[in-house]
Amino acid sequence: MEKCGNCERIIGNFETPEIWKNAVVCADCRAMLERRERAATAQSPSSPAAPVPAPEPPAHVCPNCGSAHITSLKVIYEQGVSKSTLRGVGLGPDGFSLLEGTGRSQSALSARAAPPSQRSSAPMAAAFILAFIGVILLVIQGEAARNDPDKTPLVFAILAFLLAIASFIFGAFNASWNASDWPKAHQDWAASWMCQQCGTTFKIE
Repeated sequence: MEKCGNCERIIGNFETPEIWKNAVVCADCRAMLERRERAATAQSPSSPAAPVPAPEPPAHVCPNCGSAHITSLKVIYEQGVSKSTLRGVGLGPDGFSLLEGTGRSQSALSARAAPPSQRSSAPMAAAFILAFIGVILLVIQGEAARNDPDKTPLVFAILAFLLAIASFIFGAFNASWNASDWPKAHQDWAASWMCQQCGTTFKIE
């Protein structure tokens, strides 16, 4: 029987002696010595490990805190709006009936990220209505002036015309903003992002 040159254990009759660098060793020691040699070769300066490439920085980060956890305002707005269907039973002249309607809910963050809305055109419509009322009051005052010197319709007519002029100016201002300023504001909103870390809103060109 032979002795292992590494651990000095007697190699049994049913074991196969191994040769490691011209020395007789047992199978366990040969496997262990091979593992050590491979580990030493991998860590040897003569065969340096391949450099690990540095991770690429994110394309865009928050200008305030540097966080890459950012989301576009458009996505925040759309994800925070949900529609639901409401169903119920109502009692009417013909008995019970099934009622159905739709509901809409929006989160506070979605409302904060909402796009700019166009301004109302109601003042322009109100201007024409007030002007029409003023004309009617003038006609009434003209017909009544023959028999009644009361100037009340004339006063209200003048007031209606003044309100009509103010409403027209306000409506024209809204229409001008919708035509010239709103497209740019909506474009800026579509390019804006919000940091989920600090809440800063900024634009990415």
